[in-house]
Formats: sequence, structure tokens, C-alpha cells
Amino acid sequence: MNDAPRTCDLAVIGAGSAGFSASITAADQGAQVVLIGSGTIGGTCVNIGRVPSKTLIRAAETLHNARVTARFAGITAKAKLTDWRRTVQQKDELVSALRQARYIDLLSAYNGITYREGLARLVEGGVEVDGTSIPAAKIIIATGARPAVPAIPGIETVPYLTSTTALDLQELPRSLLVIGGGLIGLEVAASAPELGVGTTVVEIAPRSLAPASRSAPTRKCGGCRAASIPNTGAPTSCAARVWSRSFRRRRARSSRRRSSSTCSRPRRRRRRRSSRGSPR
Repeated sequence: MNDAPRTCDLAVIGAGSAGFSASITAADQGAQVVLIGSGTIGGTCVNIGRVPSKTLIRAAETLHNARVTARFAGITAKAKLTDWRRTVQQKDELVSALRQARYIDLLSAYNGITYREGLARLVEGGVEVDGTSIPAAKIIIATGARPAVPAIPGIETVPYLTSTTALDLQELPRSLLVIGGGLIGLEVAASAPELGVGTTVVEIAPRSLAPASRSAPTRKCGGCRAASIPNTGAPTSCAARVWSRSFRRRRARSSRRRSSSTCSRPRRRRRRRSSRGSPR
């Protein structure tokens, strides 16, 4: 995290996974790179995406697995949530450790990458970071995105959550309404029922996860009312994991069918054609 050079081959705006990947790739090829980040380094996945979300889903899954042991003869188990704040704290500790190991500590391994913290804006011939001009031959913008608040009348009058703030709740609500039955919406809703939160998922499309697959069979989710997830018969406490399994199984079956048809299909002999183009 040294001072930025007076000039560089590449300026990367955005210090998330995409920005890091672009910077490392360029540095490996000998380029001098300035990586510019604003806010928490590491981007969506490690800070407010997959890592914290999957951690809470796995915690809820532990409760679910203990509750369904009656399916197996000779096995009993009990589990209950005793301290939600401690669960959230553990999630935050994991996020912090991964952010340090996979992003902050990684910068020192690349002499060709200089990190600058601050707001960047494009200027003639390069970028400007907090008033300091940095000439750059090439610029990559990898700033990511943030949750968009839908234009629902009156929404500004209520303390709504986003997919980011929902992961930081210190106290569990009695009920939760998730607007949007896509991958992110269902992932946010996945752990709530097992934690004792009454959950409703609202989706304008005929089924949830519609953009992911138009042909996937669906069923009503037992934990989240008004939500449909792929019909795999798996526990409904983890909709994202259910979808992932369903997709992998369909892909495996498709692959086996292709392999079987390739092996069993007899080879067709090529017919030689005469100079006139008609078969002999």
C-alpha cells in the first residue's frame, strides 16, 4: 500500500475480487498497476455476499439436521439457538480473517501493484484519487454494484433491510418479508425459518429462480410461504443449496445420456463420392 507512482500502465478502480484479479493478471505480465479502492477492501463476496451468507445458512442447517434425525432409526439429537449475537460475531470474525488473508496480505506479494484508498474519478489521461492525479495508459472499472431499493410507495417510511444489512441483524425479527425470489432473495430467506423467523418470499414472476432456469420443476417451499424452489425433495432450509444440487444432478444426467448415446451409436461409414459428386 505504497504511494501511487507518478504514472502507471493500468489503473483499476474497485478493490473487489474482479479488481484484484485484473490487477494480479496485469502485474504477472510486468505491468505497473494502481489498484484503487473505496470503503472496505475485498468487495462483495467476502464482505457482504457468499462468505457471510453461507456461514449463517450453515448455522441454520445445523439446527435443521438435528431436528430431522427422527428419519433415521436409532438416532436422536437436539439443537437450539442460544445466542444469535455470538453466531453473528463468529461470522464477522470469519469475514475479517478471510479479508485479511485473501486480499490485504496478498498485496505485499506483488511489487507491481500499488494500492490507493479513496474516491476515484476519471480525468484526461488517467484518474484522480482524492485530488491526486495518476496518469494511466489503461483503466479498468470494476466497482461492482449495491442493492437497489424498489419504487414501492411508502417504503421510505419503514426501516427496511437490504441483502447487506440483513446479514448484520443483532436480533432476529419475528417475521421477514423478502421481496424478490431470485438467487439473492432466496439465499437471504434460506436460514430464517430454521431460526424461528416466519418468512414470506414475494416474487412477481410465476415462479422463483425463473431467470436461472425456465424448465426446472418446482415445489412450494415448506419454510418460506409463496416461494417455489426446484423439486429435489431436499430440506427446504437452504434454497440456494437445493438449487445447486438440482442443477448438478440434471447436468450429470445430461452428461451420462450424451456419453451413453456416443458409445452405443454405431459409426457411420463415409461414402466416397465420385468426381461428379454422386455416391458410388
